[in-house]
Amino acid sequence: MDIKKIRFLFNKILNIVDDEINLLDDKGYIIESSNFEKIGEYDNKFNFKKINNNILSAQNTLYYPIIIEYGKTLIISIKGNEYKNKKLLQVIGLFLTENFKKLTKDDFIKGIIFEEFSKDEIKEFSGKFGIQYNSKAKVFLIKISEDNIDDVENIISNIYPEEIVIRLDGNTLAFIKIIGNDEYNDEIPRNIYDTIFSELLYEPIIGVGTTVQNIIELNESYKRANILIKLGKKFINNNKIYDYDDLLLPIVIDKLDINSLKDLIKSSDYNLEEILADNELLLTADKFLENSLNISDTARKLYIHRNTLIYRLNKIENITGLDLRIFKDAVNFSILMTGMKYL
Repeated sequence: MDIKKIRFLFNKILNIVDDEINLLDDKGYIIESSNFEKIGEYDNKFNFKKINNNILSAQNTLYYPIIIEYGKTLIISIKGNEYKNKKLLQVIGLFLTENFKKLTKDDFIKGIIFEEFSKDEIKEFSGKFGIQYNSKAKVFLIKISEDNIDDVENIISNIYPEEIVIRLDGNTLAFIKIIGNDEYNDEIPRNIYDTIFSELLYEPIIGVGTTVQNIIELNESYKRANILIKLGKKFINNNKIYDYDDLLLPIVIDKLDINSLKDLIKSSDYNLEEILADNELLLTADKFLENSLNISDTARKLYIHRNTLIYRLNKIENITGLDLRIFKDAVNFSILMTGMKYL
């Protein structure tokens, strides 16, 4: 529950009302008050097990419960049983409830992603929205243009009507897959991409978050998907779906200290700058590594003769001293080139 917003609104009221007014939780503890010293105290004048929707009186104090969201109740109290105080409580209650947006399922999921709820609140609201909080889950981030976001949101909702699709900002959607006891289908991002492209002739960018053990950890999956998109744009030129397996090396390099990375590259004896400046040789090297050092597959993907590929690999070896057909050299080339691209 957004207690910060309630307190903000309540304090607006305190600035214009002279009477002593308190805001209590449903257990009877004062969470906001016109008398600052009372915050945190327990109000023992009233039996809070008997709260209902009516204004109640106890020991010359009026109590007015207001329902904020999904059964969550707060109580406003004011000293004195006068008629004007009853009307004042009703006005304050109306002001608070009208200015507080009811929590929707989308707001709830978005709040988890951006860490706006406590663990206890997540557990409580999960049941109200029919979500098993201890189910495994995965976040997919879909980046699209603002012009296409409505169409893309509808497309994804039609493909997976049982799943959760929420809008995070003007060009980002989050698709949340609650895995539960089902096995995760790793074709989901490809299905989303292919359907969007076939219907809109538009290429979305998709970051695949890590699988988390419960929805409390959705933020971790979201952050992973976000990092993959950032790194994928920098390191992968021929793909718009960014997964952990494809970007493991950039993820490791991303965690290195920049100065350490610079020292690592500087201390190498390989002339990689020339390859980095040559688009043809760089593409050849990337494709060769991508195709597991297989000459036939790489030549086919590049639409060139295998002899042309061998010529280019020899040229890379002459420039750098690294023969990409040898596994150790290919690993060294990949690490150093990834580091240079990162910088």
